[in-house]
Amino acid sequence: MSRRLMLQLIIGVMWLFLVAVATVSLLAVRWYNSNLQPVDRQQTSKQRFEVARGANLDEIAANLESQGLIRDATAFKWHALFNGLDANLQAGAFELSPSDYASEIAEILNSATLANLYVTIYPNQRLDQIEDSLVEQGFKRLDVQVAMQASKYANHPVSDYKPPDASLEGYLAPETFAVNQFNADSAESVIRRSLDVFADNLTEEIKIGILENEAVFQDIHEGVILASIVEAEVSLDDPGDRPKVAQVFIKRLKTGTKLESDVTFIYAAAVEGGEPGVDYPSPYNTRLHGGLPPGPIGNVSVSSLRAVAFPADTDYLFFVTGDDGITHFNETLEGHVADVRRYCLEGCGAH
Repeated sequence: MSRRLMLQLIIGVMWLFLVAVATVSLLAVRWYNSNLQPVDRQQTSKQRFEVARGANLDEIAANLESQGLIRDATAFKWHALFNGLDANLQAGAFELSPSDYASEIAEILNSATLANLYVTIYPNQRLDQIEDSLVEQGFKRLDVQVAMQASKYANHPVSDYKPPDASLEGYLAPETFAVNQFNADSAESVIRRSLDVFADNLTEEIKIGILENEAVFQDIHEGVILASIVEAEVSLDDPGDRPKVAQVFIKRLKTGTKLESDVTFIYAAAVEGGEPGVDYPSPYNTRLHGGLPPGPIGNVSVSSLRAVAFPADTDYLFFVTGDDGITHFNETLEGHVADVRRYCLEGCGAH
C-alpha cells in the first residue's frame, strides 16, 4: 500500500472516529438534557419527599426516581456533581412536584426550603419512652437527651410548680409539633413547646381547684403527681371516668388509706429495670407506701389535670379497669371483688 493511500486511510478512520465521538456526545447531551426535564409538567401537585440523615447522593437520586420526581437518577447525579450541589444536600422533608425540573429539585434539596415534619409526644409516657419515641421519629438520641435536661428550663413557667431538682417527668404535655429538621435546635424546641403547652393547660382555674383541696395537696406539683396516676389508670378517654378515678384516690389520701395503684410499681420497675410486682421495693410503690409517690409517673393530658382539680362527687370507693379498657366503679368491697372476677379474666389491675 502506498504511503499516500495509507495516509488517506488513517485520515478516514480518524474522521469516522471523530464523527462517532461527536455523535455519541450529541446523543449524551440530548439524553442528559432530556432527563433533566420535568417528569410531568401537568402534574403540579406537591408530594412529600424525605431525605434521611446521612443519605448520600446515590440514595437520594434513586429515591427521587423511584417516587417519580425525576426522570433518571444518573442524570440527576451528574447535574449535582457538575454544579457542586452534592455536598450540601439537606436532611429533612421537602415538598416536590413531578412538574419541577431536576435542576430545581437539586436546588431545593440544597436550600433547606423544608416542608414541616410533624413529631408527637404521646400521653401516658415516661421520659424514657418519650426519648425513644422522638428518636424513632427522627431525632438523634444525644440531641434528645440534651434537650431533656431540666436545667435548660430553669426560667420556664413550669419551674413555678416543679421542684428545682426534679426531672421533666410529668411536665411534657402530649401534643403534635411541626419542625423543619431533626436537629439539636428542633429537639430542644419540641421540648420547650411541650412545656409551653403544659403551662397553658395548667390554667388558673385548675390551679385553684388543686390548691383548694389543701387537705390532700400541699402544692401544684402534688396535683401533677396524682394526675399522672389518673392518666395511667384510665385506658379510654371517657370524659366521666377520670374525675371518678381522681375522686377515689383523693378519698383515700384524705383518710390515710394507701392508693394501692398498680401503675406506680409498674413505673418504678420500668425505670429501674426490675420485675414489676405488688411487693416491688420502691418509694413509688403505693401498694407498700402511703400517700403520693415521690414524683409523677408519666406525662398527663389536660383532662387528667382537670379531673384532679375537679373530682367527681360520688360515693365510689373502688374501681377496676377491665381487660376491655372500660373502668368499672363500685361503692362496696364485695361489689368490687365481683367486678374484678367479671372483667379481669386476663389479670388486669384492680383498686
